[in-house]
Amino acid sequence: MAQGPRYVLPVAVLLATMSDLQATVTAQTHLAALPEADNEACLAELTLVQGHLRHCRISTLPGQVLLQQAAALHLLERLGELEWRLQPSSPDAFVPREATQRRWQVAVPLSAVRGSLSQREKQVLLLIESQHGPEQIARLLCLSGDQIEQLVEALAARALIRPTEERRNR
Repeated sequence: MAQGPRYVLPVAVLLATMSDLQATVTAQTHLAALPEADNEACLAELTLVQGHLRHCRISTLPGQVLLQQAAALHLLERLGELEWRLQPSSPDAFVPREATQRRWQVAVPLSAVRGSLSQREKQVLLLIESQHGPEQIARLLCLSGDQIEQLVEALAARALIRPTEERRNR
């Protein structure tokens, strides 16, 4: 299975970000010692089909299922930001269902700037890479339009993003 991008986001933001996907995607994150697992490391796995959450499971590394569905999702929500590794079922999994108006595109490889950005800047950059517009980013990150505009301007001033032409389905 091909490995896709990595995101450091709360699970709710990750799910909202992935809501426009066309294919099946598995998102995994390693969890540090959990009390529910006798303080052993665990693996959380989400399966999204056509942008909708179908399965949510937390298991020990050997594979013993600890929590599933709503209970697992609730725990993941309480844990805050996690590093998610995405595995698409097909190469076009990260193409949105409908082409959206996209005002910016990432101008540099994300791996080249990771250490020099704040967590919020990384989130905005990842959402821009996922073809979300400013209004969607503001909604997903619970920020005002002005806050997103300031973050986008700062990223553009550092030449991390550049304007792009709008695209529309016909």
